[in-house]
Amino acid sequence: MYIQPPVRQQFVHEFEHLRVVVDQQNRTAELWRRSHRYARGLGRDVALTDIRAPIFAVGTEQDHVAPWRSAYKVHLLTDTTVTFVLTAGGHNAGIVSEPGHPRRWYRVATQASDERYVDPDTWLQRAERREGSWWPEWVAWLASHSGDPIEPPPLGAAAAGYAPLADAPGSYVLQP
Repeated sequence: MYIQPPVRQQFVHEFEHLRVVVDQQNRTAELWRRSHRYARGLGRDVALTDIRAPIFAVGTEQDHVAPWRSAYKVHLLTDTTVTFVLTAGGHNAGIVSEPGHPRRWYRVATQASDERYVDPDTWLQRAERREGSWWPEWVAWLASHSGDPIEPPPLGAAAAGYAPLADAPGSYVLQP
C-alpha cells in the first residue's frame, strides 16, 4: 500500500535548481533546492510565499553543493510551517542514509508559520541531536500530512491496449 493523491490534485513544478511538489488535497508540499525567490510555472510567476502547504526540507552538514545554512533560508522565503532536518554526511551520504546505517544522526525542528524566525546557529543549538536515519522522521511527517492509504492504481492501460510489461520495479533491474 502507498499513499497517492488523485493526479488532478497533485502538481509538480520543476524550475532551475527547484522542484516543488504540491498536493492540494492533503495540503502538503515538498521543496527541493532553492536558487531563485521567484520561478516561472504554469504560465505565471510563482513566489515561494504563495505556498501555504507545510514544507519538509532537508540539509546535510557537509553538503558542498547546497550548504545547509543556504537550504535553511527556506524559512525566510516562505510563509508556511517548515520542518527542517539537518542530517549527518554530505551531499549524497546525508540523503541516502537508510535506517540501520552506522554513524548517522540528524536534528529536526518545526517552525510554525506564525513563529518568529530563528537563525541557523540558534536552530543548531536548540535542535536536539537524534541517532539514526532521518528517513523515519520523514515517513512520520508524511503520514501526519496524508490521507488514508489506498491501493495502487493498476499497471498499464488495458483499455488503450497497453498491458503491463512486468511487476515493479521492472525487468531491467534484473539484467546484468
